[in-house]
Amino acid sequence: DAEIFDFRPGRFMTEAPLQSGEWDRIEALVDALAADSSFRWIAPSTVLQDQGNPHANHHLHLESADQPIPVKKQDKYNVVRWALTGRDDLTINSCCHRLHQALVASPQATDADWRELCYLWSSDFRTHITPNRWVTYQQRLAAFADQWSVAPSQLPNLAEPKINEESPHWSRDGRWLTVTTRHLKVIFNCRRGLTIESFSDSQVSAAPLFGTLHHGRFDNIAWGADYYSGHLIFQSPGSHQITDLNPAEPLIQEHGSTLILKATIPTPLGPVTKVWTIDATSPILQLRIQLHWPEARLGRLRIVPLTLFPEAFHTSSLGVSATNGGEQPESFLLGHTPVDHGKVVSFLVSAHQCLSLTDGVVQLGDANKAIQVSFDPGEAALLGQIQHQPVDNTWFTRLALSARELDDTAKQEGLTLDVGLELEAVAVRNVS
Repeated sequence: DAEIFDFRPGRFMTEAPLQSGEWDRIEALVDALAADSSFRWIAPSTVLQDQGNPHANHHLHLESADQPIPVKKQDKYNVVRWALTGRDDLTINSCCHRLHQALVASPQATDADWRELCYLWSSDFRTHITPNRWVTYQQRLAAFADQWSVAPSQLPNLAEPKINEESPHWSRDGRWLTVTTRHLKVIFNCRRGLTIESFSDSQVSAAPLFGTLHHGRFDNIAWGADYYSGHLIFQSPGSHQITDLNPAEPLIQEHGSTLILKATIPTPLGPVTKVWTIDATSPILQLRIQLHWPEARLGRLRIVPLTLFPEAFHTSSLGVSATNGGEQPESFLLGHTPVDHGKVVSFLVSAHQCLSLTDGVVQLGDANKAIQVSFDPGEAALLGQIQHQPVDNTWFTRLALSARELDDTAKQEGLTLDVGLELEAVAVRNVS
């Protein structure tokens, strides 16, 4: 950010008058350090050569479960600022993910192509940007996407039915719709937007792993609500909260070994379409959420894939694993440390932290088992948010995926989302 020296954008009334000569002050600092025998200027390559020094090469960990992506200043400048706010960060980041996937897969991708993608992923286009510059950016992004034949991801066609394969069994009892396969048992609540009442995988655990924690589960009156899995929440300042927790009569389709549950749920901003897919030959539960709300205002939209059943997990080894921009996943032990990535920073900033989920995968569980949630960032570049709070003598733990947040850069109009999620219980994980 070298352009800040000897320059002020004039956005804020509180900006101090510019004192000229900031570059002169920097020059004076460099001269003072050069003249002080306590300091010596060296190149980065020299640092690498000095790894044998006992004072060098120590591993430092600035990140933690509560702050998985450290930021340079206040909480309001967290990575959400460049991921889900701005004029339409979700759409342009998702497009950049699709371009990245195309370049990785192509042996014809040149250095110039990679430089163009880096430019299109620049942070400057994701915070304060003038209307004219925004239009120019969109045109450049569209031209590069057209060059690489990158279009919005589409729901894949259903595979051909498998012959002579077992089929999921389903039954209906009032509001409850139960689907069972060889290993899975999933109970859906048709009175609450086809949310998950309970999810069990006998290969991983004899007890249900996640679902709905009902009102009265906790004695603490502050937690006297129903906490669902498989739903979404939209909150806009000065407006009532909008959810998809309304009655839904699902359309049930059977295709060989696959069962599909589809429901359209009305909301004040428009319908939400949810499609659950269960394949008897797979331990994966699939969910696709589609919505188009042209009248949606500024706010935050969070999908909640799962709320853990606390009795199914060992708190001492409970943790989360996700990729935050690096090549390998980072693991954070939650244990007895309260974490709330989605808590409000101020009336203007709707979240203080997140997991960036650059490969679209997150695991939440203990040393023996976990729930893995995965999606394609090219469809929607969602962020992950963990809430892990002590309640009574136990813990409340859930994962949310955020599709929109609010801060001083937000200027979004309307809201469109079409994303598929996969939920799977896994028997092995690593938490350090």
